[in-house]
Amino acid sequence: MNDTVEKKKEQEKGSASSIADPIAKNVVEFIRVLRRHAEAFNEMIVYALMVFDYVLIQVGSLAFGSTGNRIQDERAAVYLMFIVAEWYRWLRAPRK
Repeated sequence: MNDTVEKKKEQEKGSASSIADPIAKNVVEFIRVLRRHAEAFNEMIVYALMVFDYVLIQVGSLAFGSTGNRIQDERAAVYLMFIVAEWYRWLRAPRK
């Protein structure tokens, strides 16, 4: 029971240490660092939407091949899209 609570706290902090897949771990760490640096320069909701837009472009262009894409692994692109969408949704959620 305590293990589950600790894992949830770790995931909420944006840590990737509980993720086994190295590609997914890198994606989560990348987003964590982006968030930290973006907070100093942008309103987070706008930044999250911009990141989501960029990820959608990357995912959409994979249908035409990986040439010119920053992300070439389809699984990593879709996982990144999921993480960014959740981040944006979390930022938009009303706080208690």
